[in-house]
Amino acid sequence: MRLQEALAWGDSLGVDPADLPGALTGELRRLEDLRGELVAAQRRLGDVPDAEVSRSLWRATSALGAAEARVHDAAVAVRRSA
Repeated sequence: MRLQEALAWGDSLGVDPADLPGALTGELRRLEDLRGELVAAQRRLGDVPDAEVSRSLWRATSALGAAEARVHDAAVAVRRSA
């Protein structure tokens, strides 16, 4: 990860760039947990009469998965450059 990018990530997370690997790992864990909660809600509410509920949960789960992938990529990049 380039220095400017690391500085921007560190600034947005409120951590020193040296602490960025741990901070990104923690954020990744939180996103994984949240996605797990959304998947569970999707299972519980998937058959409710309002189909938009199911579609909305699917879209939220998908979007959170995409964000999780980006944070994962950032965590890998910062470890490689450390």
